[in-house]
Amino acid sequence: MDFSDLVAANAEVFGESVTYTAAGGTASAITAIVNHDSYEREEGEDGLQIIKQATVIVDATDVSAPTLNDCITIGDDEYAVAGIEKVAGGDAFSLQVRRAVSDERSRPGLRKRR
Repeated sequence: MDFSDLVAANAEVFGESVTYTAAGGTASAITAIVNHDSYEREEGEDGLQIIKQATVIVDATDVSAPTLNDCITIGDDEYAVAGIEKVAGGDAFSLQVRRAVSDERSRPGLRKRR
């Protein structure tokens, strides 16, 4: 069994349907393995933001050349690709995806002063 067979077998068992849209391209429904969300706080221009993150493993036959800021829609949530790593001997990509879910600009004391 080579890596591409392993990627396909894992996607068959653990995969879920997502939509991948390359920057400037068309949307494609693919099966990916999603390690669901973690959250972090990040200082933004106008104050603290809550960032939702996930790791998405895609087969290289479905996404041959991912780039930063491509979009992945998981359920109703749209994420931007923020990191790319080849895995499984190049037969797949592990994509770090992120999206801002809220900011706390309106809360007193959290606003960044200019």
